[in-house]
Amino acid sequence: MRCVYVITPSFNAVNTIDETLYSVFNQQGDHKIRYHVQDGMSRDGTQKKLEKFAQKIKNCVSKDTFEFSWVSRPDNGMYHAISLAVEHLDIPEEDFMGWINSDDLLYNGCITHLFMAADLLPRAQWFGGLPLSTDMNGNIISKQGFNWYGQQLIKNGLCDGIHWQYIQQEGTFWQKRLWDAVGGINPNLRLAGDWDLWRRMATHAPYIQLPWHMGIFRKHPGQLSSNLAAYNEEIDTICPMAARCRRLRSLSIKPAKFFAPTVIPIGDNQFKLADIPLGTILTCKMRIRFFLLSMGLHPIVTICQRILRLFKACEK
Repeated sequence: MRCVYVITPSFNAVNTIDETLYSVFNQQGDHKIRYHVQDGMSRDGTQKKLEKFAQKIKNCVSKDTFEFSWVSRPDNGMYHAISLAVEHLDIPEEDFMGWINSDDLLYNGCITHLFMAADLLPRAQWFGGLPLSTDMNGNIISKQGFNWYGQQLIKNGLCDGIHWQYIQQEGTFWQKRLWDAVGGINPNLRLAGDWDLWRRMATHAPYIQLPWHMGIFRKHPGQLSSNLAAYNEEIDTICPMAARCRRLRSLSIKPAKFFAPTVIPIGDNQFKLADIPLGTILTCKMRIRFFLLSMGLHPIVTICQRILRLFKACEK
């Protein structure tokens, strides 16, 4: 039976941890889920929730299909907690792994879709899903996104939310061998650890975005990811904006030279993988945006986007 390892870093998550736990538990199927929560010494009742969950599933499910553990110890932040969890788990290099934060959710059926894709694409090491963001009540905020994520784009740090859309972390899974190849996540980062991990993994393997939702990012006030200024500053310490602009310029000059493995649905739960050149998806509007961004004119792009949103609002 195939096994996937799922990690949740948590700290004072008493109001949301139950939903996250059961979003993983409900992924049961013809596979095993090894689920571990790495708690950072929560003081709000999170540990009691974890103990209650552990006792409940102990009496209703076999360890052959779903195995759960949790540890609470001091850490230096989310990415350090994820590193501690990986150290705690003995993950075989061929098995898939990923993490889901304690206020986000795995989408129903995502593990089944992961293994279906892995069977159809046995050489692929890294999968994700279509973006989906909601508020804490489940109301959809956004489910739009690109399905073109070429290796050159990712490894040059351009999936930063400015030059190209983020890769959604929720519902992204990769083989442990890929994690090992890049030395795992940087535990010293506070906000952009997933961006940095994707950037380094893309030097070894292409990212395959599946034509389904795999995870749900839930927005709420006060979460770390809402501090975009600090997020961008952390990215700049690794890959400065000027360097990213130069890299985008090299991509935009000859977009037909750059390809992305793109999943194309061909029937119910069937798809094929095709190498799609960047040039085929660039509209005139996107080419203008690429040019402005490659020249470092992000503020102008932001102003234009605001004006377009105002026009659309007036049309409604």
